[in-house]
Amino acid sequence: METLVSNLKNYSGNKLRFISVLGKEYYGMFFFSEDWDKIIGYIETQSNENMHSKIE
Repeated sequence: METLVSNLKNYSGNKLRFISVLGKEYYGMFFFSEDWDKIIGYIETQSNENMHSKIE
């Protein structure tokens, strides 16, 4: 988490792109540069039933 925060603070672009992926057993949040050409940071974890119930 510290690396993600540090990378976000140091990002010098004007825009930041964000993608969230939720699968049966996986959840990930990915932050990309404005042109989608560089991953700025990400967080990954195992998904659980609570994550899926919020979507439904």
